[in-house]
Amino acid sequence: MNIKLTVSFLGKDYLGFQKSPHGKTIEKELEKALFQVLQAPVYLQASSRLDAGVSAKGLIVTFFLDKHVDLNKLKRSLNGLLPKDISIENIECVNAFFHPSLDSVSKTYLYRICNTTVQSPFLRDISWHYPYKKMDLNLLKESAKSFIGKMDFSAFTPDDYENAICKIDSIEIFEENGHFQISITGNRFLYKMVRTIVGTLVNLSTGTIALSEVEKILEKRQRKQAGLTAPSCGLCLEKVFYENKAYALH
Repeated sequence: MNIKLTVSFLGKDYLGFQKSPHGKTIEKELEKALFQVLQAPVYLQASSRLDAGVSAKGLIVTFFLDKHVDLNKLKRSLNGLLPKDISIENIECVNAFFHPSLDSVSKTYLYRICNTTVQSPFLRDISWHYPYKKMDLNLLKESAKSFIGKMDFSAFTPDDYENAICKIDSIEIFEENGHFQISITGNRFLYKMVRTIVGTLVNLSTGTIALSEVEKILEKRQRKQAGLTAPSCGLCLEKVFYENKAYALH
């Protein structure tokens, strides 16, 4: 059985998904809970590694079992054992060839910004408090258009990639009383790419970077040319998209 989990979690106390000797990770907590229930170790594969502090509503994780289990019972058991900031939202059996990362066709990330003098305590763990300059919603939306399409995003990651071509399908922006939400959907994302796009958009919306500079930033492909990297606390993986045939049982 190839088991597919949809996992949600609050990332503030975790060093991302992948196991690390330096602190708590989502992978480690899932492995511990699964071992308690199944009494056997499992090897996990995830749709995204995620940076330290990043949250998720729809992280996809798979593992193989060589025996049949009651999935509803497994879901209840895992949610009873996992820390309160991690939940299994859905569990199902998929075909043996499904891979949560390789079969992904696109992902949506949501970034929250509190552009207010005082940040609500209810948003402190899931948003970036940016009280320094007022963000212009119209300029923010206009700036976002520059990042939609297929292009080289080398300037928006600190790492060197042999292939830094990514396709951003949409950037949707909502604002209410100084609280901004930036939703970005694309086929792939480089290390810290979403956070650097968001930081650059904030710089553009406050006039720190001129809109006319975006084309030069993309052309030069140097990280120092782009804007700041937004903190991880405001980022959430909302959903991973697949073609239906990718995980349908045969």
